[in-house]
Amino acid sequence: MTMCEKFERLLFQCVINYPYYISLARKVEDETVVMHKVGHNATHEFWLGMRHDERMVYLSVCEDCDGSMSDEHLRVFPKGEYPSYIGHW
Repeated sequence: MTMCEKFERLLFQCVINYPYYISLARKVEDETVVMHKVGHNATHEFWLGMRHDERMVYLSVCEDCDGSMSDEHLRVFPKGEYPSYIGHW
């Protein structure tokens, strides 16, 4: 199974029946990546994307009490690796 196939399956498992799914384009390093909102909890949003070189991108965004976004953690995984925890909803 290719990394793209793994990514598609992982994305599908995260967003099936997820009522807050959205996607947006975001600049990651030197390219634009489509990021998919795959979950959230009381304080964070979780996003997944894939670069053209098949490296997975994981983004968690911490939300302040007033709803503004305050802290981001962005990780580009080495080719063939992916996050062990994505978040939940």
